[in-house]
Amino acid sequence: MGQRAGAVRPGKVRRPLLEALIDSGARVVTSGAPRTVSVCLGEERSTAGIGASADGLSDWGGGRMRLASRKEQVSRAEFKLEELFSLVGAPEVTSAVDLGASPGGWTRIVHGLGATSIDAVDPADLDPRVLGLPGVTHHRTTAGEFVNGPDAAPVDLIVNDMRMVPHLTAHTMVEAAPLLRPGGLAIVTFKLGTNNPVKQADESLDLMAPAYEPVFVRQLQHNRQELTVVARPRH
Repeated sequence: MGQRAGAVRPGKVRRPLLEALIDSGARVVTSGAPRTVSVCLGEERSTAGIGASADGLSDWGGGRMRLASRKEQVSRAEFKLEELFSLVGAPEVTSAVDLGASPGGWTRIVHGLGATSIDAVDPADLDPRVLGLPGVTHHRTTAGEFVNGPDAAPVDLIVNDMRMVPHLTAHTMVEAAPLLRPGGLAIVTFKLGTNNPVKQADESLDLMAPAYEPVFVRQLQHNRQELTVVARPRH
C-alpha cells in the first residue's frame, strides 16, 4: 500500500517499486502472495518493509474487504468496527462509553455485542433507532465534559471515532482512561489525513503510552486515512 504525502500519489511510488522488484528477479503477483511489500510516505520519514500478507491491510493491492449496507445501518462508520472485530474478535461487553457518538453507528454495533448500558456522548443528535435501544443513554455534551463530570462511571469498553486532530484525540483518551475497569478495552481511530501521517501516528501513540498498552494498531480497508488502535489500560 502507499500512503500519500503532500503531492505524491500512490501510483508514482507503486510503478517504480514494481519495476525495481521485477528487475531484481522478484516474482510479483496481484494477490495470493505469502509476503507483501508495504510503503508509507511521510514528510520527515518514509518507511518500507516486507511482511506476511496475513498481517497487512489486504493481500490485494486495492483491498478486497467490502461490507454491504443494511437497512438497520445508521452510518457507514459501522463498517470500521465490523471489519475490526472480524480481525481481532468482538469483546465481551456489559457497559460502554461511545465518545463522539452521533449519529450512533458505533453505539448500535456495541449494543449488538450485548452491552446493557451504553453512554453515548455527543452534543449532536442521535438517530432515533439508536435512542430507542434499551440501555442507551444520550449525554448531550462534549467528551471532555462527560469524562470529568458526575455521570461518568467505570465501564468495560470505551470507543472513540471523533473527527478530531490526532493529538487532541489522544489527550481525550488519556483523560478517559480512568473510566476503564481492569481488563477493559479502548478502541480509537486517529484521523491522519495526508499531512505527515507517520509523524502524527507516532506522536499520538506516544501521548497514549502512559495510560494504555496497545494490542492492535493498523489501518483498515474501511478507514484507510485513519489509524485504528485497540488498547488496554495500564492501571
